[in-house]
Amino acid sequence: MYNASRTHLSLGKDTPERREVQGPERGAKVIELREVFGLHHRYERRAA
Repeated sequence: MYNASRTHLSLGKDTPERREVQGPERGAKVIELREVFGLHHRYERRAA
């Protein structure tokens, strides 16, 4: 999961394991996903 979140300069600011880009959605809630035992966080949009 960590390699799907962390960007790398050598990859043109992409992640080693690509994931879909989330665009802004009206009414979507932003949720926090903890990674690496809470040392890193990732945020996603979910339908309200």
